[in-house]
Amino acid sequence: MEQMMHPSNLAFFALAIAFVVRIRNAIRVPTARHTWLASGVGAVALLCCGTLISIPVLDGWLGGTNFLSLLQNVAAAVAFWLVAQAVVTQGHYPLHKLFRWPLYVGVFSFVIPFFLIERGATTQDFMLERSDQLAGFLYSCLYLALIAGICVYLIAKIWRSGAQSFATMHLGGAFVSVGCVLQILALASICFNWLPEGVSRPVYTFALTSFSGGVVLMAGNMAGLALLRLRSTSRVKHSIKSVESILRRKDLEVPARPAMTTTWLNGETALNHLYRSVIAVNDHVQADGSSLNNDEKKRVERASHLVSRKMFTKPRKARARLPRWELNIIEWAAKGSKSN
Repeated sequence: MEQMMHPSNLAFFALAIAFVVRIRNAIRVPTARHTWLASGVGAVALLCCGTLISIPVLDGWLGGTNFLSLLQNVAAAVAFWLVAQAVVTQGHYPLHKLFRWPLYVGVFSFVIPFFLIERGATTQDFMLERSDQLAGFLYSCLYLALIAGICVYLIAKIWRSGAQSFATMHLGGAFVSVGCVLQILALASICFNWLPEGVSRPVYTFALTSFSGGVVLMAGNMAGLALLRLRSTSRVKHSIKSVESILRRKDLEVPARPAMTTTWLNGETALNHLYRSVIAVNDHVQADGSSLNNDEKKRVERASHLVSRKMFTKPRKARARLPRWELNIIEWAAKGSKSN
């Protein structure tokens, strides 16, 4: 039970839930594929941590020469990148256009040093155990720098948008960034003998805890949003059936549904159909003077409230109050993204 509650396992299950819940939506709605793919790739990266299946077993499948570490880091980099791009673009960019040159440069920058490391047999923590080699330090440092850069970029975009639904992801990104910086310092201390190993290893352990905690927060945010969207879609579909049943009972024409394509499964189109159905009921009541019974009134009122809240209420934007040092980093990252 204690092993199942490990942070890596919690994050894995959260991403796995997000991946499974959104399969149907991702197949039919292109804009949902960004976070869906990010959750799947992130789950693969977390599976490589060795808390569910041991590292010797996983690495043995890849030849037993620590290729598991490379697979995990590449998958993690791609997952963080997809999450950041999904938040920035809100799913309006085709998926293939999100894989841009900064990701390629960042991944290749740490892949090349990996093949220069004397890897040896499978180790439990490859980055820590091989940090005494310069190539090993470069491999870990460049990977962690890429993750930290993506997270700072993500934090900047979330803060500027003021989206409250990503508040936990914002906090998780901050934990991951701090963890990456501390891991780099600890590994540099080991590589260049700056501090005794008895000091460097506890710092590395603390940094790894911060990194893992941030990943758990980000994964939880993604899983929570997936479940909320599933619940929201179900409520809209239930309201549509409810209002349509009233129209049929009154022998009224039911507004034609769009074809069962990707457009119908899009939340906005479903809301438009619900909106037309509610108007049809209200027009009938006003034109014919017929009344609805209490149950029908409640159903129409619930549908009207749902349409009003989702279609006509602007989301609030409230910037969180952040520490000055984090604000400075965000401003710097935002200026850099504008210049690009």
